[in-house]
Amino acid sequence: MDKKDLRQRNLQMLREALRKLRQASKPRLAEETGLSVVTVNSLMNLLLEKNEAEPVVEATSTGGRPARQYRFRGERRLAIACYMYAENNKDMMVVFVVNLLGEIVEQKEVYPEAVTKEIFPAALQPLLKKYPQTALVVVGMPGNEINGSLDVVNYQALKGMPFSRWLSAELNRPVHFTNDIHAAVAGSGSLFGKTVVDEVVVGVYWAGDSPPEAGIFLKGKLYMGRDGIAGELGHRFQKEWQPPKDAVREAVRVIVLMIRTWNPHGMILYNEKLRMEDLPRILELCGREIPARFLPTVVIRPDIREDYGQGVYALAGKYLEEIQELEK
Repeated sequence: MDKKDLRQRNLQMLREALRKLRQASKPRLAEETGLSVVTVNSLMNLLLEKNEAEPVVEATSTGGRPARQYRFRGERRLAIACYMYAENNKDMMVVFVVNLLGEIVEQKEVYPEAVTKEIFPAALQPLLKKYPQTALVVVGMPGNEINGSLDVVNYQALKGMPFSRWLSAELNRPVHFTNDIHAAVAGSGSLFGKTVVDEVVVGVYWAGDSPPEAGIFLKGKLYMGRDGIAGELGHRFQKEWQPPKDAVREAVRVIVLMIRTWNPHGMILYNEKLRMEDLPRILELCGREIPARFLPTVVIRPDIREDYGQGVYALAGKYLEEIQELEK
């Protein structure tokens, strides 16, 4: 590693330490990173120049000169995110603003009378005016954006439109689209922890008479496929679709299919008719088709909404970090 690379590595260590601690003195940062105070002092000047950090009021001290404290400027870049779902047969939009520290700065709920393209700039533009440092927008809703157009979507007024491209032009910001199952798998860290980052995790969601959809996470990255239809399990593009009569049998079918195609380490099944007490029977039936040693860790979640919202939040933070990486 040459001097330039070493300096960049040390700068990243300092950045991450300050972000973790939120506020700290140079001696405390030296202790956290293992760098010398002299090195921390030099690198802190770079963070100050980049407006990534700023000095704060000096901390109190029991004696001698108090140590100067520095804080990570989490509000320097923001992301605005929103996601759609139905509650009690009524459409709902949750909108929030998140900073570089992962803190939610503001959140609100919107209940549109009808879901049309106009509701998105109407809900988001006031926040962009309030927070001009917003770097990007994330939108979650049931459906898929395939080759730049909403091809499979629960809201007919939006079907076929180049949603992300159109909204990006309206807001003058990059727009990232995600659907409910993709976001839910992204938000499944509380279920699988480090496995989401290191291995393969698949989430499968089906509700009512709708065919199942899958979200595929390969080592921390959402896999969409060439055209954005990876995980559709084929049924969305078949003229004939018969809703399953038995949720347990359908769970077995999708688990076996995903084992044969993706060989995942973990799977999450989102279906309102399933409960964790169904899991032994599901795994027993899977074992009749697939040797037990190939079965993944399986979690059943009757409601997708919690993981869906958490995933939109996680993706907003991830895209925000990627923008910061490009600025270094």
